[in-house]
Amino acid sequence: MKLGQQKSSHVGRGTEHGAYRQAVIRMDQEQFASVRGKAERDGTSLAEAIRTLIEWGLEAEETAA
Repeated sequence: MKLGQQKSSHVGRGTEHGAYRQAVIRMDQEQFASVRGKAERDGTSLAEAIRTLIEWGLEAEETAA
């Protein structure tokens, strides 16, 4: 499989770690730099910035539905 391709046969399951699930994602350099910049501006970790952006995206999707 080439970089950027996804298997369309199933939804990823992630890896369970206690009460949390972990998922590995790939971003292009521009996306990574943007998210890292947000984390630096906010004084948070990269992981926290990613979680925040996911939460905002999900809330926007719910509002639009």
